[in-house]
Formats: sequence, structure tokens, C-alpha cells
Amino acid sequence: MVEDLVALLGKLQPREVYLPHAIDEHPDHSMTYVYFRRALDRLETAPREVHRAIVHLGDCWPAS
Repeated sequence: MVEDLVALLGKLQPREVYLPHAIDEHPDHSMTYVYFRRALDRLETAPREVHRAIVHLGDCWPAS
């Protein structure tokens, strides 16, 4: 997964990336951020801005 992300991000070289925050309580969401960070550490050129959003946290909508 990380190698695929490194290849994709290296090829596309996005200026901005939007993804779930690491503290999101949905496991797929939090792991998306973890994998992205691992890939980011291996890139020569990183996106200028990384936007993170929390979708699931605590007793708020939407419930997980």
C-alpha cells in the first residue's frame, strides 16, 4: 500500500491533499492517514498542503 502511494504521489505531485485525520475513530479513516504519512516520509517532493478532517469522533454525527 505504501509503495503504491509513493508511486502515485510521486507521479501526480499534488499541491494539496485532503484526507481523514489520524485521530478519526473509524479505523479505515485513521489508517488512511497513517499510510499517507508513511508514504510522505519517502517522497522527494511533498505536497505543499495536507488538509485533515475528522469525520467520526465521540458522540457526534455520523455515528460509527
